[in-house]
Amino acid sequence: LRKVLAQHTAVLELLELPQLLDACVRNQMYEESLELLAFCTSLLQAHEARGEEIGVLTGIKEQIAVQRANLKDALASHRQLFIEHRSKFLESHKQQVELLRHSRGSVGTALRNAADLLRTHVYDIGTQYKALFPQDDGPLGVWLNSQVMWFVSLLRHHVLPPSFAAAKAATASSSAKIDAAQLTTVLRQCVHASSTLKRLGGHFFGAVASIFEARMEQHCREMLDAALLNFHSELGRYDWVPSTAMAGSAPES
Repeated sequence: LRKVLAQHTAVLELLELPQLLDACVRNQMYEESLELLAFCTSLLQAHEARGEEIGVLTGIKEQIAVQRANLKDALASHRQLFIEHRSKFLESHKQQVELLRHSRGSVGTALRNAADLLRTHVYDIGTQYKALFPQDDGPLGVWLNSQVMWFVSLLRHHVLPPSFAAAKAATASSSAKIDAAQLTTVLRQCVHASSTLKRLGGHFFGAVASIFEARMEQHCREMLDAALLNFHSELGRYDWVPSTAMAGSAPES
């Protein structure tokens, strides 16, 4: 009883969760409903992991299941609206990436942030959609494809080497703004993000692997060309005069 009294506030907040979730659903506060539903799910999973059978939690779990069904029904006709609403939230993070990639010396950071954006927020939105609309992945597939293509376009612009003709015409290549060390970090982030999105059917690493291969091939060529130029310049520092020492010491026949 003392333990219950000590946790009186926490117990009341726990008991009020179904009512609070019901109020959010009825008032069409979908953003708050999703966040509260995610909190309830993690809370119940934490208690289930302990292996404890608590009657109050069982009742709360049943009420939350009812509210989850109510939320699904409320959003059943708003699948596309859900995607558009969450995309607005995502756009603010994309704008930060755009600002970084146009700043000198921040291209590597921008690409890492873009990959991390796919791994975290895009994956969270996709998971929420599948939890609400498990029978309809159509809008999610189109939206997920657009997010991946946005990231691939960034890689093509900043990582993929330009063609020979374009390289001669351009005064400065955008791919030169990222070095091999930064490229390795971006590659790791891509692998991580692709593995995460694979759970939603959005595995994309196979589509971008060739971009990294082409960039590293160009980087190796540039290093070899620089080494050859340095070698020839070092040779040019010396006057190479044919030696007559060996000819003078040859025995007469």
